[in-house]
Amino acid sequence: MKKVTVLFPSILLLLICLAVFLCLFRPFTHAPRPDQCRYTISRRIEYSFTLSNTTNRLVKEAGFWAYGPVRKTGRQLCEHIDCSLPFRSVTHGPGNQLLQFSIPGIPPFGVKIIRIRATVRVSGQGKCDALPAGLSSYLAPVKYIESHNPEIIRLARRLKAPDAARTARNIFEWVSQNIRYTGYTGRPRGALYALSRRKGDCTELMYLFAALCRAEGIPARCVGGYICTQDTVLRPQDYHNWAEFYLGGTWQISDPLNGVFMEGGSNYIAMRIFGGAQDDPRFEFDRFRCDSNTLRVAMNQ
Repeated sequence: MKKVTVLFPSILLLLICLAVFLCLFRPFTHAPRPDQCRYTISRRIEYSFTLSNTTNRLVKEAGFWAYGPVRKTGRQLCEHIDCSLPFRSVTHGPGNQLLQFSIPGIPPFGVKIIRIRATVRVSGQGKCDALPAGLSSYLAPVKYIESHNPEIIRLARRLKAPDAARTARNIFEWVSQNIRYTGYTGRPRGALYALSRRKGDCTELMYLFAALCRAEGIPARCVGGYICTQDTVLRPQDYHNWAEFYLGGTWQISDPLNGVFMEGGSNYIAMRIFGGAQDDPRFEFDRFRCDSNTLRVAMNQ
């Protein structure tokens, strides 16, 4: 009996200490919030533009627009943007972030440099996209995505599988294997061009994949941005287009040019989501737009 009475206070003291420990450190044992779970990787990107006055006259004021990283998707959250000049952020379409600058006077033959820095948190999971409002816009034929064309419909039917995931993979594999990459072409030509000519750049491969998906009732959209595996300075020659299709509650990546399908999402930084039925023609540019005809604008290397 003596051993039991001596042992009991020790056990009680141990239980009290354990309870205090759990209370004190309970915040650290809680599961993180969903946002913290999703966006686990931080990427810092920088890019800049040079605006040159090519005349011997003062340019009093000019409007300049550039894309910032898309605000939020299932695999991307833009945390912060800092610019060397004051700007106004305008949200357009499905989360696109347009940075609007009012450029003060640029003297004759003078230059103005705009530097942009952004912090983006990314995740490869992409399991939290809500079903997009107006999903029909990602099923409809639009400019460059001629999903109503008989040739595209015929091919889509050939590639159809018992389920949407396998159908999308069949489309991805066909586009990857049958469209010859010709290098950067400078202007978009569309899905039908890629199918009829069997060639194109990343833009045409993107458009053809999206058109074939839409022809089979799979929502698809087009995305422009950069592939970033680490903090980096964005270069104009690295700008890239890829497609995404809606499956399993999120937008899945399909990059036929680079052979990436439903993986590697944390390496893709979206700067522009386009391809819907209601695109605003004012914002049909890839990286920037300037309102002045007397300024020459270039994205810096």
